[in-house]
Amino acid sequence: MDWLADPRTPIWTAATSRLGVALILFVAPQVFPMRDYYQPTLEPSSSIIQRMLHRPRMFPLAEDELAYDELARSILRGDGFVLQRGWVITQPGQPTAYGGAVYPLFVAAIYGATGNAFPAVVAVQILLSVAAVAGIARIGTAVGGDRVGLAAAWLGAVHPGLAMAPSLLMTEALSIPIIIAIVLAAIRWREMPTVYRASLAGGLVGLGFLVRSPLGLMGISALIAVTWLRAAEYGPRGAWRHIAAAALSAAIVMAPWTARNWVRYDRFLPADTKSGVNLWMYNRPPGTAGWADITGMNEGEVDAMYRERALQNLREHPGWFARATLARGARYWWPVPRNAATLPHWAGVVAYTVITTSALIGMAILVGRMSGPHTAWLVLAPFSVGWGLMAITATGLRHRLTVEPLMVVAAAVGIVFMISAARKARADAPPGER
Repeated sequence: MDWLADPRTPIWTAATSRLGVALILFVAPQVFPMRDYYQPTLEPSSSIIQRMLHRPRMFPLAEDELAYDELARSILRGDGFVLQRGWVITQPGQPTAYGGAVYPLFVAAIYGATGNAFPAVVAVQILLSVAAVAGIARIGTAVGGDRVGLAAAWLGAVHPGLAMAPSLLMTEALSIPIIIAIVLAAIRWREMPTVYRASLAGGLVGLGFLVRSPLGLMGISALIAVTWLRAAEYGPRGAWRHIAAAALSAAIVMAPWTARNWVRYDRFLPADTKSGVNLWMYNRPPGTAGWADITGMNEGEVDAMYRERALQNLREHPGWFARATLARGARYWWPVPRNAATLPHWAGVVAYTVITTSALIGMAILVGRMSGPHTAWLVLAPFSVGWGLMAITATGLRHRLTVEPLMVVAAAVGIVFMISAARKARADAPPGER
């Protein structure tokens, strides 16, 4: 059984599981359990090869896949971030910032190199996902030692959601490795505080904002946590210089997109136009106004208008908002997807249940270590921000994916703790009861 303890084995297992999932979703995408699946209209003459090469157009798993596919092709045509179809608040034929900057560019770069071949996007995303498992192992080791690192690698390798994410044309394929990279950069910054490491961490946070705004906010919390840890251990000397370097690096990464949005929408929009409309969609008490007439408004104005409506709802219905937020915060921990119709789906539910339950135990253990300057801060801070943002908007297994790597680390802490406790109890038991 030495192969189980070999740190390379879970990495190869991760690669195998992701390739297997990709093949299944190429051939039978309707089995995807995280979102409601709908059948698009297919050309009768389309072959399985055509459906594999152009799956988002022929077998989309969600609205987002169609939009990112079209955005990528629009960028390649030289039209920029423009959709010829509506997408929540996106107007057909108008420049959009709803989907952020980085992921459409990422897909466009791969499409441009491969002739719009969707499998090439999946292949690159699988490579990033396998690298993410190695990153999860390193975070686990930093938080709890070698055994936690190995357990985190195995959990990350077989985690159903993390195995599926690289097969989807969705931002989670980038947000998962980026949150891991941010936490690792924060750990390295804490170990050796240099301006270069602070700048690297800040640049990654800027990149996170350009993928999806909640990811950027999670990254900021990690940088605040590492700054506090350094100050608690070594005093505030040099902290401001490093914070300034991180902030400048993030600003440089985000500047081109922010400038583009300022020109297009006459507003300061450093990330995307999702925050206002999402806050409004998920915080509408019964009887409040529905979708508004947005004729003549640009996307930035629409997002701002819905944000103000959402804040008005919160001011007028604070009790309803508190109850709804608490309910969503609790529902976040529910490990059952919307669609669990087959035996493999229920096997995934079992895996999610084990990981979620172990993560709750591990989180409690990590919270206990936060009384001092412990690396646990660098996991719990971004997790808490991600969980909180989902509690005020949307929860679900797909929405959990961005913070799932941090839950995997916590689950590894919980599992190692339970195994150690069981071994100790058996060793302390009288000989006849062992």
